[in-house]
Amino acid sequence: MTKKQKKKLALALQEKGHWRVKELLQSYISGLEYDKETYFEYAKILHHYGDFVQSGKYFFLCDTSIEKYKKAIDMYLLRNTYKKILHDTPRQFKKLYTKNKRKHLNNKDENNVSNVVGTSILIFILSVFFIGLFTIASYILNFIMSSIVKIT
Repeated sequence: MTKKQKKKLALALQEKGHWRVKELLQSYISGLEYDKETYFEYAKILHHYGDFVQSGKYFFLCDTSIEKYKKAIDMYLLRNTYKKILHDTPRQFKKLYTKNKRKHLNNKDENNVSNVVGTSILIFILSVFFIGLFTIASYILNFIMSSIVKIT
């Protein structure tokens, strides 16, 4: 983003607010070159307005690692397939698209599968544990009850 564009954004923010800044950033993004800083500013504005999925898209495209924006990125990645993400990605960014991003998307899918499998195994183990605990408790209760009946 040029100094002139930054000044224009600051002036627009003072005079007309976030909505005008959003419009200006949209026009800058539709330009020919990919600019990480512009994408980040646009994502922050979208996030400010509560459009978390769209802001997640632009946070993802500018490769931010700021913790408070990770939920927005996850929302975007979880709601879209790899093909949809690639289709929605601006043309100027596709040229810079790295293998690292593809790995990140593939890891998301693998993590989701492993989370489901891990949760299923945990539920199974806990179920077996509680069934065994219930069975042992019922045997002990039956033993105590039969001892009481014999005494009386």
